[in-house]
Amino acid sequence: WDDIDNINNPLLDGPWLDGLHRSQHDHLDRAYRRIEGMRPAHDSYRPVLYASHRLERLLYGRSAAGHHAHNVALALLVVLLVYILARRWLEDETQSLLVAAIFALHPVQVEPIVYVSGRGDLLAAFFTLVALLCALSGGQNAASTASRYSWAGLSALAYLLALLSKESYIGAPVGLALIAW
Repeated sequence: WDDIDNINNPLLDGPWLDGLHRSQHDHLDRAYRRIEGMRPAHDSYRPVLYASHRLERLLYGRSAAGHHAHNVALALLVVLLVYILARRWLEDETQSLLVAAIFALHPVQVEPIVYVSGRGDLLAAFFTLVALLCALSGGQNAASTASRYSWAGLSALAYLLALLSKESYIGAPVGLALIAW
């Protein structure tokens, strides 16, 4: 039911900067506002998610088809990034395709794709995987120190965009450090 509220959210029709400064939970989940005296336990600042929905409003209006098509395209990009990362780590085509297929077909992947309100998960996954690819490129292929710093900067920027899409990816650097170790 949240998809209807997301697609028809009046905040997406208002001033751009006003929408960027507002919390997503407070304005996208109307159920909280219907319960008198209730406020969300936390407010999430997700400007990348807001910008994504705002762009869709400009492109598709209130048509759900465009919003869902965007989720499918984003999910395909995420699966492609998983494949590219698996290919770099496993160095085997068949195993990499298997990893990407399991990732793509796993039931936990369904909700963010078919549920417009789950877009934050797709955006955060996309930017986290881009950050990982940039970090790997800086560590493996960079010939100079300046090149390594450039890749590290791109990686940090992508990771920041992931956090501004959905804050649940905050633990990704710890996981990456453990993988590197």
